[in-house]
Amino acid sequence: MSNLAAKKPPSIGVMGASSPTSSTQRLIPTTSILPSPKTPLEVHPVPIYTPGPKEILIKNEFIALNAIEAKIAIRNESLVKELVEKGPYDVVVDFVSVESTFAVMGRVVEAQGGRRLFTMQPGWEGLPAGVERVFGPYTESLYEERNRGLQKWAVEAY
Repeated sequence: MSNLAAKKPPSIGVMGASSPTSSTQRLIPTTSILPSPKTPLEVHPVPIYTPGPKEILIKNEFIALNAIEAKIAIRNESLVKELVEKGPYDVVVDFVSVESTFAVMGRVVEAQGGRRLFTMQPGWEGLPAGVERVFGPYTESLYEERNRGLQKWAVEAY
């Protein structure tokens, strides 16, 4: 028997999660689902999609789970409250820039009267009224007249 034939098939799903269905080790793809806000992630089997014409099916053998997204989803309300209490902030930058962090940081910016939320990638547009998502260099805001003290701090102290 060759080495290839002796290998077990790779796992499919989140973090390589899978469930054998028989002694032949046929794997059922799984995915993690956040059923509602502030609840733990659950792992569920999912059907294999059948591609249509001009479509392809890509097999992901391992998919990383972004732990910060799960934590933010569970702590959403308390995190917003804590960040608002520690503000106001001259510049707000969302370095993670996924839907859950956009939602939290957008509410923080809204609570201090709106303005700009700098992000590291384009994406979610569901920000509160008065909050402008800026996908671009956040350092430009250091050169605005109202942020001169912040610029000095960033260059000299930080």
